[in-house]
Amino acid sequence: MPEILARLDLTAEFDLFSIQNLVPAHRRCNLAKTSDVFNEGSARFFLHRAEKASANVQKLVTSKRKRESREDLLSTVGEAIRSGLILPMDLQESQPPDQLRLTKPLVFADAPNETVESISPEDVERFLDRPVLIGGNPVFAADFGDDGGVRMTVRTCREYRAALAAGFYAKTTYDIKSEAFLKTTSAILTAAASVRVPLISYIRKPHRGVADLDLLPSSVLPCVSPEDAEMIVGMTDLSLGDLLGRGEIKVLGLSSSVSVRANPRLTD
Repeated sequence: MPEILARLDLTAEFDLFSIQNLVPAHRRCNLAKTSDVFNEGSARFFLHRAEKASANVQKLVTSKRKRESREDLLSTVGEAIRSGLILPMDLQESQPPDQLRLTKPLVFADAPNETVESISPEDVERFLDRPVLIGGNPVFAADFGDDGGVRMTVRTCREYRAALAAGFYAKTTYDIKSEAFLKTTSAILTAAASVRVPLISYIRKPHRGVADLDLLPSSVLPCVSPEDAEMIVGMTDLSLGDLLGRGEIKVLGLSSSVSVRANPRLTD
C-alpha cells in the first residue's frame, strides 16, 4: 500500500475511506466502471476529480444528515404529541437569544447568492472583513481619495471605517453610489454589535392579547370561595395555557375577551 500511495503522489496519511476516495457516483458511472481496475494514469485522473468535488460532496452529506436529523426530530415530537407526553402549546416558535433577525438581509461579494438574515453580536467582527456586494456585481468596489490626491480601494466595512477615519471620501458619482452599499452594511453591523435580542418579539407578532392563554397568569382566575383562592395560590408560576393543557380549566369562549372556569372534576 505505501508503494501505491507513493506512485500516485499521495501521502501516507491518505484515508482510503475518506470522501476523496469514496465520492458517490450515479448508476451510469458505476455500470461503466463495473469491476475494472484503473491503471495508474486513470487512477490519478479520477483521484484529481474526486479531490475537486470533495468539498461539494461534503456539503451535500452534511445537508442530508441535518435533514435526516430534522425529520427524526419531527417524527419524535409528533409521536410525543399523539401520545399526550407533550402538548402543542408546549412548542413555541423561538430563535436563539443571541441572534438578531435582520429586516434587510446582508449580501457579500464572496457569496453573492447567499443572504445573511440573522446575526449575533459575536459574528460582527468577521463580517467586517467580508467584501460587501456593491451594485449586484462581486467585482465592484468603491474608490476613496483624500485632499492630497491619495486614493484607496474600499470593499469591506472595516476598510470603509478606516477610510473615513483617515479623512478619505468618495469623489465621483459612481463612488458615492457605491458608498451607499458600504454605509448601509456598516450601519447594520454597528447596530448588531450592541443590540440585545429579546426572548419574545411583540413586533414580529404584534397581535397578542387576552386570547393568548400562555401570557395570562393563573391569578386572573375568578375566586368565588375560599377554596378557590387557596387552589389559585397553589398555581403560582402557571399560565392559563398551562392549566388548560393539564385539564384543570375549560375555555368557554375564545375571542378578544376570554371566559374560563375551573373544572371541578380535575382539581383538588
